[in-house]
Amino acid sequence: MSTIIKQQNAEGKQNEEQNEHQSLQRTEQNEEQQNRETLDSQYANLEAIANRKASLPEAENTQIYGEKRNHDKFMYAISLTEKAVLEMLNLSS
Repeated sequence: MSTIIKQQNAEGKQNEEQNEHQSLQRTEQNEEQQNRETLDSQYANLEAIANRKASLPEAENTQIYGEKRNHDKFMYAISLTEKAVLEMLNLSS
């Protein structure tokens, strides 16, 4: 009788270990699948952005660049003005 109980306990433990192992495998497979899907999605987004950028008319690309250049010039002019004002304040004190 005790041999049968020991055998049943051993089988139960073995089944439990197999179930745990299978559960871990499924979890790993699910994580890998999610990672693949995430990477595929990110790649598709980057590809779409690159395609949109490539399809922009040249004039629009130039306009965007020109606006940035104008903004940079404006910010430089502001910094020069600030320097001049500070120098004038230092001279007057």
